[in-house]
Amino acid sequence: MTRLLLTGLLALTMTACGSEEPEEPASISETAASIEPMPAAGADGGTLADAPRPSTSGATVVDRVAETGDLTTLRRLLRESGVVEDLAAEGPFTLFAPSDAAFAAAGDLPSDPEAVRALLLAHALPFRVPSADLDIEQSVGSVGGPELNLAPGSPPTVSRGGTRATIVRADLDATNGVLHVIDSVLR
Repeated sequence: MTRLLLTGLLALTMTACGSEEPEEPASISETAASIEPMPAAGADGGTLADAPRPSTSGATVVDRVAETGDLTTLRRLLRESGVVEDLAAEGPFTLFAPSDAAFAAAGDLPSDPEAVRALLLAHALPFRVPSADLDIEQSVGSVGGPELNLAPGSPPTVSRGGTRATIVRADLDATNGVLHVIDSVLR
């Protein structure tokens, strides 16, 4: 009986140690491509289902503005001023997008279309800055020219002149950059 048991174990061991080559492990890029991104809850207390998801459908920064419900004033001003064409370009861009509440609190905006255009372009950077990169205080030039001061914090802030805005919703990814919703209009 012992001889039969040993013969069976030997056969099992030999089969398990076959000469087949092991399967290649998946690469990091193959694994990452199969993982769905998990959106964070919005700072406004929304649920995960309410939070805008990173763009996987070819949405530009301008498309992300259109998809985000509390940016209707910005969407209208981008269209009227012609900035839509600028921000629909290849980029990359970072857009600090004032919410509808921010525009309401700002009061009167310039009536001259060129002044509105300059105001909006001062809210955009000519490169991509995800919120994770807002870990040191820095001054950077905007697409429109004026310097923006970026400051770390929880949440990070952006300021221009005497106006300081808090990022209330960060990292709305787009194919040509990233959008951060802010609570003030930078003047």
